[in-house]
Amino acid sequence: MAPRKKDETAATEQMQLPEEQALVAPPAADAPAQPPESNEQGPASPDAPEPPRMVRALFLTNVKHNLDYYDAGQKNDLPEDVFVTLMRAKAVRLIGE
Repeated sequence: MAPRKKDETAATEQMQLPEEQALVAPPAADAPAQPPESNEQGPASPDAPEPPRMVRALFLTNVKHNLDYYDAGQKNDLPEDVFVTLMRAKAVRLIGE
Protein backbone atom coordinates (compact mmCIF):
# COMPACT_ATOMS: atom_id res chain seq x y z
CA MET A 1 0.00 0.00 0.00
CA ALA A 2 1.23 3.46 -0.87
CA PRO A 3 1.24 6.23 1.74
CA ARG A 4 -1.65 8.68 1.43
CA LYS A 5 0.10 11.79 2.69
CA LYS A 6 0.38 13.23 -0.81
CA ASP A 7 -3.38 12.94 -1.36
CA GLU A 8 -4.16 14.53 2.01
CA THR A 9 -1.91 17.54 1.41
CA ALA A 10 -3.40 18.05 -2.04
CA ALA A 11 -6.91 18.03 -0.55
CA THR A 12 -6.01 20.55 2.15
CA GLU A 13 -4.40 22.87 -0.38
CA GLN A 14 -7.59 22.85 -2.44
CA MET A 15 -9.72 23.69 0.60
CA GLN A 16 -7.82 26.85 1.51
CA LEU A 17 -9.39 30.03 0.14
CA PRO A 18 -7.34 32.86 -1.29
CA GLU A 19 -7.39 36.06 0.75
CA GLU A 20 -9.66 37.82 -1.77
CA GLN A 21 -12.41 35.26 -1.17
CA ALA A 22 -12.22 35.34 2.62
CA LEU A 23 -15.42 36.52 4.25
CA VAL A 24 -15.20 40.10 5.48
CA ALA A 25 -17.87 42.02 7.37
CA PRO A 26 -19.33 44.89 5.31
CA PRO A 27 -18.36 48.40 6.38
CA ALA A 28 -20.81 50.23 8.64
CA ALA A 29 -21.69 52.74 5.88
CA ASP A 30 -23.10 49.94 3.71
CA ALA A 31 -25.28 48.57 6.50
CA PRO A 32 -29.01 49.31 6.08
CA ALA A 33 -30.39 51.96 8.39
CA GLN A 34 -32.42 50.60 11.31
CA PRO A 35 -35.64 52.45 12.12
CA PRO A 36 -35.63 53.99 15.60
CA GLU A 37 -37.35 51.86 18.18
CA SER A 38 -40.45 53.39 19.66
CA ASN A 39 -41.73 52.91 23.18
CA GLU A 40 -45.36 53.14 22.08
CA GLN A 41 -47.80 50.42 23.04
CA GLY A 42 -48.63 49.04 19.63
CA PRO A 43 -49.34 45.65 18.14
CA ALA A 44 -46.90 42.88 18.94
CA SER A 45 -43.91 42.66 16.66
CA PRO A 46 -44.40 40.28 13.74
CA ASP A 47 -41.30 38.31 14.78
CA ALA A 48 -42.70 37.43 18.20
CA PRO A 49 -44.69 34.18 18.06
CA GLU A 50 -48.11 34.03 19.65
CA PRO A 51 -48.26 32.14 22.93
CA PRO A 52 -49.63 28.63 22.43
CA ARG A 53 -53.33 28.08 23.13
CA MET A 54 -53.67 26.31 26.47
CA VAL A 55 -56.16 23.52 27.13
CA ARG A 56 -57.26 22.32 30.57
CA ALA A 57 -56.74 18.55 30.83
CA LEU A 58 -57.28 15.74 33.31
CA PHE A 59 -54.67 12.98 33.22
CA LEU A 60 -56.12 9.47 33.12
CA THR A 61 -52.79 7.67 33.55
CA ASN A 62 -49.27 8.40 34.74
CA VAL A 63 -47.50 10.02 31.78
CA LYS A 64 -44.02 11.21 30.85
CA HIS A 65 -43.98 13.57 27.87
CA ASN A 66 -41.02 15.73 26.77
CA LEU A 67 -39.22 15.32 30.11
CA ASP A 68 -42.37 16.27 32.06
CA TYR A 69 -44.05 13.81 34.43
CA TYR A 70 -47.80 13.84 35.13
CA ASP A 71 -49.77 11.70 37.59
CA ALA A 72 -53.18 10.10 37.07
CA GLY A 73 -55.90 12.43 38.33
CA GLN A 74 -53.74 15.54 37.93
CA LYS A 75 -55.34 18.60 36.32
CA ASN A 76 -53.07 20.80 34.27
CA ASP A 77 -53.04 23.41 31.50
CA LEU A 78 -51.29 22.03 28.42
CA PRO A 79 -50.40 23.57 25.06
CA GLU A 80 -52.92 22.44 22.45
CA ASP A 81 -50.43 20.38 20.42
CA VAL A 82 -49.29 18.47 23.53
CA PHE A 83 -52.91 17.90 24.55
CA VAL A 84 -53.78 16.45 21.12
CA THR A 85 -50.77 14.11 21.27
CA LEU A 86 -51.67 12.85 24.74
CA MET A 87 -55.38 12.59 23.88
CA ARG A 88 -54.54 10.32 20.91
CA ALA A 89 -52.67 8.12 23.39
CA LYS A 90 -55.79 8.16 25.60
CA ALA A 91 -53.77 9.57 28.49
CA VAL A 92 -55.84 12.76 29.02
CA ARG A 93 -59.33 14.09 28.59
CA LEU A 94 -60.63 17.62 28.19
CA ILE A 95 -61.98 19.46 31.23
CA GLY A 96 -64.77 21.95 30.53
CA GLU A 97 -63.57 25.53 30.50
